[in-house]
Amino acid sequence: MINIAIVEDEEAASDLITGYLKDFGKKEGEEFNISVFRNAIVFLENYKPVYDLVFMDIMMPGMDGMSAAKKLRDIDKLVLLFFITNMGDYAVKGYDVGAIAFIKKPVTYYDFELKMKRAVFTIRSRDDRVITISSSGNRIRLMVRDIVYVEVLGHVCTFHTVEEDIECRNALRDVAKLLEPYDFMMCSSSFLINPNYIKRINVHTVTVGTTELEISRLKKKAFLLHFNEWLAKGGNI
Repeated sequence: MINIAIVEDEEAASDLITGYLKDFGKKEGEEFNISVFRNAIVFLENYKPVYDLVFMDIMMPGMDGMSAAKKLRDIDKLVLLFFITNMGDYAVKGYDVGAIAFIKKPVTYYDFELKMKRAVFTIRSRDDRVITISSSGNRIRLMVRDIVYVEVLGHVCTFHTVEEDIECRNALRDVAKLLEPYDFMMCSSSFLINPNYIKRINVHTVTVGTTELEISRLKKKAFLLHFNEWLAKGGNI
């Protein structure tokens, strides 16, 4: 099931997109859970990162689609974004907020179908490479490939990603179970490492990205064995 939000103030336009989605689903064998919002403010209010794809009208009262997209990216960097517009001069700004496509009004099914095939392919290809964590009361989705390492100190768990550090409250064993399918490795009771970012392994330390982490004596044998097994099967998550 693919979750889709349509943020469009014109009922006729949202009905057209909804109809196209139903037709596309029947043709391609996909199921869509569709939610329609009449304005961006309502859409963003109490937003949860449960959507795979958002259709966003640019010209809306109250808050325009471009402003809404910037706020959306602050809380959900992974959701795919389609802009719906009757103007052609928003392309550069749209790509600044990670829009993957523009659909120009009046929307034709041919154009819609081409862009939806690409979107569905992207969604399906990353289905099993995304995890969801809770941070400061918000649900956040993370691409596994963007996690460099996870650090646990006391009750605070920090996901060190390529872009930022995100804190939450999780036990390391729970995070280890969540990341187990992706070969994350425990070098000590405080660190869980993405092997793709390992640059060097010394006697007592491992360099992950630009950070040097300690390898504990108790974890060293299992850590090195796990790393060698990962290399043997191709070295990829």
